[in-house]
Amino acid sequence: AALAADQPTQGSLVPFNPVRRIVAQRLAESMRTVPHFYLSAQIDMTGMRELARRIEPDVVCAAGSKPGVTVLIAYIVARVLGGHPRLNASVEGEAMRTHDAAHIGIAIERDGDLVVPVLRDAGTRTLVELARDFAQLRDAVRDSSIKPAQMRGGTFTLSNLGMYDVDAFTAIINPPECAILAIGRTQDAPVVRDGQVVVRPIATFTLSSDHRIVDGVAAARFMSALRQAIEHPDVVP
Repeated sequence: AALAADQPTQGSLVPFNPVRRIVAQRLAESMRTVPHFYLSAQIDMTGMRELARRIEPDVVCAAGSKPGVTVLIAYIVARVLGGHPRLNASVEGEAMRTHDAAHIGIAIERDGDLVVPVLRDAGTRTLVELARDFAQLRDAVRDSSIKPAQMRGGTFTLSNLGMYDVDAFTAIINPPECAILAIGRTQDAPVVRDGQVVVRPIATFTLSSDHRIVDGVAAARFMSALRQAIEHPDVVP
């Protein structure tokens, strides 16, 4: 006979572990209390690929691995945030606190849980330094040696699911931050350049913002500046 509508299906009940419990509480609170809104942009990643090739020898020497797109974007985002303080801010009661430095959280999966280690002072560190710092944080996450202090104090977060062939997605803001940037996969697509159709590597970036601090125009200006910086990384200080 069919199960009654109020009868649970068979299966296993798996209690949340401490990490999942904290993540669930924080993200549920964020969606409940923070008025999210979203902006998306499709950005040409040609310049980023050239930047990665150019700095690869130095990064491999310092960090022992090739420079990944996440750390390149963290470097660019941290510098763009310097001109857009409302995106690098947090709500405190009925006030907004802007932050003097950009501390970029990087969302990383570990054994089915989400952890967000923080790249400190990303706006003043060199790209090679950031790549080395990120490699150390990533390795600490993988071997479960990451310390709570290394996951505190973020002012802006990146979530990159491009390596899982995700085209685009929206991310939930990590309180008390007021914005998070979601990055989809880079794939070749036809675009028009100088009146000609050419193929370029394109990725979709989606910004989630807290409308209590960030208005639509402020978010759009940030995304426009981010596009310029990613497509022309040679002019980024």
